Amino acid sequence: MQLRFGEPRENHRKGSETLHNYKFHPIAIVGYGCIFPPDGYDVKRFWANVLSGKPGIRTTPADRWKWETYYDEDRNAEDKTYCRLGGTIHEYTFPFEQHSFSRPQLDKLNRTQLMLLDSILQAMSMTRSGQSGFSNDDTGVFVGNMLGDEAFSDYSINLRAKEFAYYLERHPAYARLPGDTRDQVRQQFRRLVDEAFTALNEANAENIMYSALGKSVRNLLDIKGPSIIVDSACSAGVLVIDEAIKHLQDKKLKTCITTAVLGNMNITGNVAFAKIGGLSPTHSSPLDHQANGLIPGEGAGTIILKRLDDALAEGDAIYAVIRGVGAASDGKGKSIYAPSSLGQLAAMKKSIERAGLRPKDIDYIETHATATLVGDKVELNTLSMLFADEGLPQGSVALGSVKSQIGHSFSAAGMANLIKVIEGMRHRLMPPTHRFERTPEEIRLEETPFYVNTEAKAWPVRAAGEPRRASVNAFGFGGINASVVVEEYLEPYHRELVNKLSRGEAAPGGFVDIAVVGVGVVDSRGAGKDVWWEKVAEPFASRSDYPETRWNAEVNEIFGGSASGGMEASFVERLNFPSIKFKIPPIVLPEIDKGQQMALMAAGEAIADFGQDKLTPEKTGIYVGAMLGLESSVMADLRIRFVEYIEILKQIPEFAALPEDVKNTLLSDITTQFRSYIPKVGEDTLPGYMDNIIAGRIANFYNVQGPNVVIDSDTTSFMSALEQGMLSLASGENETVIVGGVHANMTPEFLEFFRVIQSVFKDNCPKCLTELGNFVPAEGSVFFVLKKYGDVRPGEKVYARIKGVLGEAEWANRASYGKAEGERAEELPAYSLCCNSFSGGAGRHQFYFGAHGGFLMLKGVLALHHREYSALDDPASEASGRHQTSRLTGVYSHSIMGGDYALLLDEASSDSLLILGASEEGRPEAEGRPPEPRHAYPEEASAVHTFYAGEEDPVRLLDKISRMLNAEQISSDAPEEAVARACRVAVVYRTDEELTRKLKALR
Repeated sequence: MQLRFGEPRENHRKGSETLHNYKFHPIAIVGYGCIFPPDGYDVKRFWANVLSGKPGIRTTPADRWKWETYYDEDRNAEDKTYCRLGGTIHEYTFPFEQHSFSRPQLDKLNRTQLMLLDSILQAMSMTRSGQSGFSNDDTGVFVGNMLGDEAFSDYSINLRAKEFAYYLERHPAYARLPGDTRDQVRQQFRRLVDEAFTALNEANAENIMYSALGKSVRNLLDIKGPSIIVDSACSAGVLVIDEAIKHLQDKKLKTCITTAVLGNMNITGNVAFAKIGGLSPTHSSPLDHQANGLIPGEGAGTIILKRLDDALAEGDAIYAVIRGVGAASDGKGKSIYAPSSLGQLAAMKKSIERAGLRPKDIDYIETHATATLVGDKVELNTLSMLFADEGLPQGSVALGSVKSQIGHSFSAAGMANLIKVIEGMRHRLMPPTHRFERTPEEIRLEETPFYVNTEAKAWPVRAAGEPRRASVNAFGFGGINASVVVEEYLEPYHRELVNKLSRGEAAPGGFVDIAVVGVGVVDSRGAGKDVWWEKVAEPFASRSDYPETRWNAEVNEIFGGSASGGMEASFVERLNFPSIKFKIPPIVLPEIDKGQQMALMAAGEAIADFGQDKLTPEKTGIYVGAMLGLESSVMADLRIRFVEYIEILKQIPEFAALPEDVKNTLLSDITTQFRSYIPKVGEDTLPGYMDNIIAGRIANFYNVQGPNVVIDSDTTSFMSALEQGMLSLASGENETVIVGGVHANMTPEFLEFFRVIQSVFKDNCPKCLTELGNFVPAEGSVFFVLKKYGDVRPGEKVYARIKGVLGEAEWANRASYGKAEGERAEELPAYSLCCNSFSGGAGRHQFYFGAHGGFLMLKGVLALHHREYSALDDPASEASGRHQTSRLTGVYSHSIMGGDYALLLDEASSDSLLILGASEEGRPEAEGRPPEPRHAYPEEASAVHTFYAGEEDPVRLLDKISRMLNAEQISSDAPEEAVARACRVAVVYRTDEELTRKLKALR
């Protein structure tokens, strides 16, 4: 009997390659809105400003920060900036008169959230259904953002006033003052602080929390789909489009509200950027020989996205079409923040190739061009490389940048670029770049196809019936780049395009088994998965004060123990970071956030576990879940802003009346106290506290060249990152993904914040019924290396299989943990893990915030790997008998703001059949035979293979299998083809004979 075994593995390879080269389904933009400086309160005004050249850059207004306090021409001046300019929105207020929201409804929203909401409502007003058409679970809200809102910083300054007062009141010179003077100074200081900086309370917790940025707005609009924040720094405005579109391509969602916003113009970011020489003291001149640095800006922009076929079928107004989008990392480089053509070129190529186009098909490029001389030169060099073989004449491709008018709005910059281009296409005008004279001397545009367009002029058409096209760039600090190809909407052209693509388009949707092939972890139990697993059953360690070496010696007197009202937390007390391995000098470590350090360690272990040499750099992506706001950013903020306490103190008459020598001594000594334990702001401070650099450092050190991104969806952040990573595997964008979760912010600000939200979010987890109040804050980092199970090579270790992941809406809409009605009970989880899986006794549970789902998954993966099922919680009755046939394990992750996740894990070599509508007959157990022995990974037996087959009904499927057996030629479907069918089977086997026997049993 000659059976064609071995083909399943080849077919998997072919299937993966086909998916990698998949035809990107065009995406319709069915609405858009924005707010950008100086008074671009809507799209119409923004476009008018683009045409007129109206400047939005000015001296930063005092209500944002007082430049007199922080400005110094000396670039080396400590904790000062040499740039007092900003692209700020003049007197922005939410347009209540245009909407039905009352002021009390919006009181819980901060300024950034209000801008985000405003731009979303503008976009909704352009759609066919208006605001009423989005209250469903087919719509998701995706937000590109960095640094949250200024509200958290102001809350921190309010809280830390206790520390300033502590140093003041214990100073000998202060103690010698008359009692009534001391009382007046203390009371007036507290009053003025409370007036200047909002204190945290139950009413404003959502206002302050970074994670609430999108979810608060989603909930206000009664949208029931997922909401995540995508942080890739300056590229977030385009990369968020890439991440949202994954859900449209896979048909997980029908509509994506995709927003990018930057509302945090805090002085700390300005000073930190100044210390790397990135700012201009005078102006913003992108692409110009006068470029001498960027000007920070703010703003928000939203586009509403649908698949083009859906938009056409449903009669939506279509304003532009996204043909392709791509993201790529720089990989290895000399500096974490030095721009590189490698990643920029890869991102632009991806977007153009996915569109099925060539660079020469692009008419116009809205550049990232921040107006830093080095950055602009690198981008122009990238463009020259991209067009090198296109043979275009000089002056045939226009370049532009809106940053000369609005500054660099960081995470919103890419969206500003895109909306500018959409408006240009709709008006058939090529938008101008203002205040441009000429490129730097060493950049010879006359030797390239490019020119900088400086006037509004008719946008020519390259060929009759062809749409105008543009490429829009957004390149992120830390080496993450994104680019999108957009074209004007022409109905005849795009209807024909959809018809053409639909004829050859594989059906999207369906889940592809994912193999866990690498594991790494760091937390209070120690560093390393083996140490962690040995101690997992032990009660976790916690304490009611801060570790002695955490910050300053006085922290516990001020904020710890009884001073905090009874804190309890689980700390990583001694992190032995391998500086030599990761080439980070110990002297620099204090400026690099602990979360970044732990992420490098845990990701490094997972990568080494899998084998770094097995990673294909350009086919590997990094997805990290975290509740945003790093510990080091809080400390840098305090270092810079504590001088505002001094300014307040000087306003108090009783203090102002003191002798000059007394005042000088007090202020000098308190300044020394703060500066003694918070590192000086230098060139490593900014990358050391930026959230997206958690992923960026991993990409930089391990030469990962696929996308790298940090994702926040409050306590389900890891699960959201996992979903995005798995979507990238299923689409073929990546062959391998590194997915992790990190939490390391244990500042007094964060722990006090957690205490308050325990009172605000009082609902129990719907699965384990645990109250938020029973959790103890914990820090740690966990990472996994994942690949499609069908791509596992012989001999590779597989810890477990991910059999499914469902968001809250999917979970609610599908019976019995997402399984279709009528599916066998054996396919339901026999075990489960939930929020309360790390117990310390007395009803208290260790809780890792945004990383918590990752630690739950780690426990499940290692329990299945070691076959120690007693480590898994078991809600099922022993009488059910399910444990005899199934090791399926459910992992549930609860979101405090809505958007729970459910994950399904199984053993590495499980032989459970993923077949819908099948009977019990034909299973080995039903025929009285014992189930096949299970192996934790292939080394315990011959290499594990998987056979897949799919058809539209059970009869056709069984007939297909019978025909193969009769012909003695067994050939597996690609897994992606099988799961797209209504009825499918997956059979795990180790030998040819085993597969034959199992297939015969199905007949």
